[in-house]
Amino acid sequence: MSFVIFAHHFERLFDSLRQQLASGGDMITEERRGNAWPDLFVPSHLQIGLPFQTAIYGDKSEILRFARRKASGSDPKIEEPHQHAYEKARGVVYHDFVLGTIENAKNAISHANQTKTLDLVRTLRRKRASLIEKRGRTIQGLSPRLRKSIRISSSKVLEFETLLVNACVNYWIACKPNMSLTSILHSALPVIVDHKITFPQMGLAGDITPDFVFPQWHAVGELKTGKPDARHKLALAAYSLAYEKQHNQNIDFGVILYLDVPGAKTPTYKIDAFVVSDVYRSSFLELRNDRLKLVRKEMERLAKQKKGTIKSKDTGLQS
Repeated sequence: MSFVIFAHHFERLFDSLRQQLASGGDMITEERRGNAWPDLFVPSHLQIGLPFQTAIYGDKSEILRFARRKASGSDPKIEEPHQHAYEKARGVVYHDFVLGTIENAKNAISHANQTKTLDLVRTLRRKRASLIEKRGRTIQGLSPRLRKSIRISSSKVLEFETLLVNACVNYWIACKPNMSLTSILHSALPVIVDHKITFPQMGLAGDITPDFVFPQWHAVGELKTGKPDARHKLALAAYSLAYEKQHNQNIDFGVILYLDVPGAKTPTYKIDAFVVSDVYRSSFLELRNDRLKLVRKEMERLAKQKKGTIKSKDTGLQS
């Protein structure tokens, strides 16, 4: 099931996690909240603007490459390795289709408040055009065979997500036919998608953007299309800390939705839900600090090297 359906099983799925949190099995101390942890702020010399994805997932060579480009004054963005182009494109398309469908549904319900009519399936199918056009731009650099593969699998994702969203909204309409459209929106789709969090003092570049935020359940979530990776939970710890700082609201839980389309079958969703405990929070900060220090050390080394080269040239000219 997708995040749309998952939201309505939230209480059941997280009941055991709440018990763990209450019993101290997984601890979140108030000192490790984003709005109370001084260590979350980095000193000015480490506010380097390291891209979030690079800070979490980049290896040492990517970190050093960023430092060299930063030191040279050129665009320090890290380019994705060519061999990962297919996986990256597939992930981007799946992400656009799932989050785009949810956002289109929320907009359709909001608009229906004015028109007093709601035909969600027709609206979502009409809104597909922009998502499909965006898919074309995302996969244009791939071979024809790989483009076809992504078109087939992502079309199944788009169709399935459309049906799920519609079923979820219809469920609430059937249960409570007198419910207002505003209440239906908040009940059927209780999620904020692609919520941007600005926190430059964290030492990372640009906005930090979790795929999903469930404010009323104190949870953040991410959509993933690759294999499970321990660093996924560190990314959610970072989102949690940044969200707590910006909104002064606790985030207790993280949810990772692993989406796959095996063969020609229906999309499958595997959910990994966990307490964003002190362990994950501290592990993220340790990783971030190590990466920032590595960048700063390399930049200082390059600055000394450049200074030495200039001094050598000056000495040569004088002699």
